[in-house]
Amino acid sequence: MPEPIKFPVSAFQLNESSDDGRCIVCQSTVVGRPFLLWTVGAIYSTDSGVNGGPHDNKFAFMRLAHGDRGELESATIFEDVTEGQADIYFCSKRCFRKFLNSLLNRFDL
Repeated sequence: MPEPIKFPVSAFQLNESSDDGRCIVCQSTVVGRPFLLWTVGAIYSTDSGVNGGPHDNKFAFMRLAHGDRGELESATIFEDVTEGQADIYFCSKRCFRKFLNSLLNRFDL
């Protein structure tokens, strides 16, 4: 049985999941079957924001925050992805929901 999801997800975990085509939640393969892919990126703009690509001075990150006007609580999903792009694979809607619920459960709402 896979370990519970720990945040932030490390760049190593993201790369390992992406390279092997495995679900980030349950570690099952997504090769040759339907899957969900959540891609987040940061690019270096080369001309007025129209074109761009990965750059040594850019890195990707993602956070979820909750709060009111006085306080803000956040959970880092991942950070320091140096290639400028992170691909997160999910084998099913169930695993995607489990991933999202594990984030939401970190907050008192």
